[in-house]
Amino acid sequence: LEEAYSASAFRPDGLGDAGFLAPGFSGFVKNEFGKPVEWVHNSYGFRTREEISRSRPPEVLRILMLGDSFVAGHRLGQEQTVGFQLESWLRSNGYPGCEVLIAAIEEPAVGLEYLETFGVSFEPQVVILGITLGNDLAQTYVALQGKHRRYDLTGSAAAVDQPQLVENPGWDQEAQRRRIKRLRIPEEMLSGPGVPPEPIRPAVRDEDISPFGFHYLRMLETALAERKAYNAPQSVRSYWQSYRRPRLIDGNGIAMHLDPAPRPIERTYELLFELLSAYQRVCAARGIQFMVAIHSQRYQVQPRDLEAAMKVYRVRRSHFDLMKPNELIAAHCEREGIPCLDPTQAMAATHGRKGEQLFMPHGDMHWNARGARAYFEGLKDQLLPELERLGGE
Repeated sequence: LEEAYSASAFRPDGLGDAGFLAPGFSGFVKNEFGKPVEWVHNSYGFRTREEISRSRPPEVLRILMLGDSFVAGHRLGQEQTVGFQLESWLRSNGYPGCEVLIAAIEEPAVGLEYLETFGVSFEPQVVILGITLGNDLAQTYVALQGKHRRYDLTGSAAAVDQPQLVENPGWDQEAQRRRIKRLRIPEEMLSGPGVPPEPIRPAVRDEDISPFGFHYLRMLETALAERKAYNAPQSVRSYWQSYRRPRLIDGNGIAMHLDPAPRPIERTYELLFELLSAYQRVCAARGIQFMVAIHSQRYQVQPRDLEAAMKVYRVRRSHFDLMKPNELIAAHCEREGIPCLDPTQAMAATHGRKGEQLFMPHGDMHWNARGARAYFEGLKDQLLPELERLGGE
């Protein structure tokens, strides 16, 4: 299943009509428990069963959702993605012709390249950029900072024929990687050397189970032990496998919460805001409403996961601001007139009420099916007023 997923669901030749999603894919992938769930693309590559026209019909509300694997629906079934749930809900709540097009763009800078070269050709009325408070922030710094960066922002005025993003002629992926690896969280912000997170495994092994019970009782006991391990507190993991001296630019996003922020982290936010302004210019030049949707981290939603993360990375709590990324992004969006949708608190409230695990196991940053549902519930309540306002203009 995984081989078919990696080989066929994504394009081998770079960006296309639906970002990195391959046209016409239909197959199955494994969910977090190893069970197959369906994954389907239309002929353009968008993750939907429905065929669409490139030109938007007059009666259709078309929303283009851009983002990484959160938007694409990592290990989620076809009807479990946030985009599908949003489309179904809008069709039943005043927008019967709504289309939500899911495009995978890996990270925000690549997303701007996609929007300028492919996305605008589908004539969306709304573009929602999902920003993951972890790898998307790190990847923005990697893509736009330093002499070996991948892209330059042109800062061009709002005009259809003026690109906002161009490739840097000095782009060197390996050299950039070596530079990033040298950046670490300052020692004064750490309470001591961290330790790798404990591997998540069932609390009961086959050899620990009494042989005197029936076979199905052994299976039940093992299943209960697996569920207990799955629901245990979990820290996000380091992309670099660096725990004793955590790196500053890491996909887990830990350093993005540092306060005061080291200069590279400050620069990350500056670059992100320049990038969002460029998105705004592309959309404004074509009469498109641009919006931002924040994908929160598991340690922002589930308090026990925060405890686990602090134990693993040993960041001093006095230097760790849990909601700093959300607040900085929301403040920039407010200044620029960009609607910012942030379901973080709604997800935390859902977890607090139900106590259910909303994320994948093994410290994975991604939502499970319950988490995707909780995110959608928080998102729709914030999106609907923006759509109503848009319809009134």
